[in-house]
Amino acid sequence: MQKPEIGGNQMLKKAQDAAQQYLSWFKNHALPFWLDKGVNPDTGASWEKLDPQGRPIHDSNYRLRVQARQIFVYSFAAQKGWISQERAHAFVTNANKFIEQYGQHAQSAGYVHLLDSKLAQVDQKQDLYDHAFHILANIWQAKAFGDSEKLEKAKQLIGHLDTQFTGELGGFIEGDYQTQCRRQNPHMHLFETFIAGAELFQDTSFAARAGEMYQLFSAFFYDRKFGVLREYFTDDWQVLPGNKGDIIEPGHMLEWSWLLLCYECLASKPLYQEARNLFETAISLGQTEQDLFYDEVDPTGEPIKHTKRSWAMTEYIKSSTRLYLHDHSLEDDRLFFADHIHRATHALMTFYIAPADASPSGRGAYIDQIGEDMKPASRDAQASTLYHYAVAASELENFLEQTRLAHTSDS
Repeated sequence: MQKPEIGGNQMLKKAQDAAQQYLSWFKNHALPFWLDKGVNPDTGASWEKLDPQGRPIHDSNYRLRVQARQIFVYSFAAQKGWISQERAHAFVTNANKFIEQYGQHAQSAGYVHLLDSKLAQVDQKQDLYDHAFHILANIWQAKAFGDSEKLEKAKQLIGHLDTQFTGELGGFIEGDYQTQCRRQNPHMHLFETFIAGAELFQDTSFAARAGEMYQLFSAFFYDRKFGVLREYFTDDWQVLPGNKGDIIEPGHMLEWSWLLLCYECLASKPLYQEARNLFETAISLGQTEQDLFYDEVDPTGEPIKHTKRSWAMTEYIKSSTRLYLHDHSLEDDRLFFADHIHRATHALMTFYIAPADASPSGRGAYIDQIGEDMKPASRDAQASTLYHYAVAASELENFLEQTRLAHTSDS
């Protein structure tokens, strides 16, 4: 562990200042921006993406999971007190109507994958990754607005997965379509979803489900030989042969680091060291000189994709804040993690948020991906990424509350 060269109080202050800057942007600009410019007034649904002028790209398809993610964002924001209950509930109500009217599968309890710009179902597959977010959206609606029917809907969708998508040797298949491999990614988001259900409602059935996802991580996803998270598998959870099996996503390693610490209290398991190992390996294998993360590397750290997505930076924030606040982190550890909180937040603001702030779209947009040349791969703002930004904001808010409380107590 390389220690930062600046003092602990100064480094904490830098991390706090960066966190406050990000929170101000997210609450005061990003949330209202996406409600003002990111919603189709004719349907109440979220646009898929906006151009650099902040205008909707009308000919884009609609992914149903993007609607679920935006429902999550505004339910989550209402529960946090970042936006009025009335405004959030109005959006959520309209987005739900859109999903039920246009996204319901004709022969099933689940939802289709894709609508075209005219709202016709052009891809009727039912996808596991999509449904993880439909369930998460229903759980957070139930909590934010006291809607017990949404909690029941979440459980019905889980039952649908059990009936239609249960896989051999644990976990689920990718959906109701043929695939060449199984992935950890949708199970990671189911892990997140089940943890949320358990924490928000003290529901042991969600806790048991989260435990099943952790067992998959422990038994198959986490490659202890290389210290990495594997992405692609055969039907019997063996690492997929060939080049695809060697793909490592540093952003997902950071996301699992955060999730393990979320799960630790729920499960009464000591998961700090596993979480820290994932965090440090992600940095050693995938971090660039600018503190960004390659989208894909191999197990030795050789870049496979030189592009760099913004969502990985939010996972960097989420994992570093949890590690900073963990009881097992000593003074030197906290200095180390405070440095990373600052680096993560500063790089996200510098490379993905500030250029969009300066564009004609106005403050609240962001760049989704940086290319190999360190220029934006596209200047369109993707609605789906707001989900990542929202959870990072929550973790930074908690970091500020906890460190200010500790400072007050010490003084």
